[in-house]
Amino acid sequence: MTHNKERAKVVLVLSLLLVTIVLSQTISNSRLAISHCEVTDSGLIAQTYTDHAAISINGNADFLSQASAESWEGDGSSSDSPIIIEGYNISDTFTEGIKIWNVDLHWIVRNSLIEGGPPYACGFSIDNCSNGEFSNNIIRNRDVGIQAYEGTYNCSFLNNQILNNEATAFKVMSGMSNCIISGNTILDNVGSSIWITGGFNDSQVTDNTVRGGQNGIRITVCIGSTIIGNTVSDTALDALVFPTAIGVVVSGNSVTNTTGCGIMTSGSFADIQSNTVINSTAQGIYLASGNNGTITDNLVVNSSEYGLKLGGTTAYTRVFENSFIDNIGDSSQVLDNGDDNIINYNHYSDWISPDENTDGIVDLVYSVDGDSTNSDPYPIVDSAGTIPATTTGSEVPIELLAFAAIGVVVVLLAIVGLLKRRR
Repeated sequence: MTHNKERAKVVLVLSLLLVTIVLSQTISNSRLAISHCEVTDSGLIAQTYTDHAAISINGNADFLSQASAESWEGDGSSSDSPIIIEGYNISDTFTEGIKIWNVDLHWIVRNSLIEGGPPYACGFSIDNCSNGEFSNNIIRNRDVGIQAYEGTYNCSFLNNQILNNEATAFKVMSGMSNCIISGNTILDNVGSSIWITGGFNDSQVTDNTVRGGQNGIRITVCIGSTIIGNTVSDTALDALVFPTAIGVVVSGNSVTNTTGCGIMTSGSFADIQSNTVINSTAQGIYLASGNNGTITDNLVVNSSEYGLKLGGTTAYTRVFENSFIDNIGDSSQVLDNGDDNIINYNHYSDWISPDENTDGIVDLVYSVDGDSTNSDPYPIVDSAGTIPATTTGSEVPIELLAFAAIGVVVVLLAIVGLLKRRR
């Protein structure tokens, strides 16, 4: 009988130990952000091509004539019946691979391969064109990959691969309006990857992957447009550059290993949010001029100069909930030469204590460099740049608390049962 009691005690102790280990491991795992990265195939688009000579179209009548001769689908009368050019392999290097000028019919160029070599003529060229889509094509080993002259309106450039061209990958000479540049893979071109001169109005550059070249995405005049979700790496000059911008939204972009600034813009009402900038040889983020901007929720790491620089003519820009980690400034990670900029609730890796009342806010203000003599009165300890909650609640999810409670009840019932048997 004594032997059975001793065995019950051992079982009880082991059960308690097992429950403790399981609970602590479960709670610990709930606090870890597990990152899962899926590697996608970056190879060429699977496609069977038909060899074709270079295509040159000038005007609606010419487009309709060639469409009839080539049996291209559609009549171009609406977006429901575009003229479709697809499935060609064009390798004529002495002229543009496909050229469409002075057309306002609806059209699509898709699933084609435009490649070349010396003397490296342009891959795809448009001028004074609207209502078009250029999608799922490959342009490689040309001069300029895609070149758009003036009058580009209501066109989309989607999911193309622009690779190893001798100059700029995507060059816009005189601006564009109501256009989308999205989902393109732009790798190892000699010039800039996306270079837009003139006005870029009410348009989008989203979810492109850019590697190498000079500037990653450079837009000279950016008005009411969005630059969202792009991945830019290993550029020889500034990664994201908008020298004149009004109402630009720069959000959710990832910039790594750039020679120059990670993000640079100048203008009013800039919204720079939720970007990651790592390893810039100049400033991570540089707002050269402008007022009423918002810089929030950005992660800026290991810039060779300041993590954030606000130029001398900036004003009324709000800077909050950013995380600045290991950026090299003179005496701080932020420089403010402007007037009336508001900087608060940011994380600075060189300023995480003291926090005597453990409210998540460092007890001493963080002074920033620059002529403004500005400071962050509420530097936060959290490296994610999140403002601490005003009330201290449980950090453990309700589900885990319920699980823990059930475990405790089970153990207590076991103890009660053992005691009853002993009586």
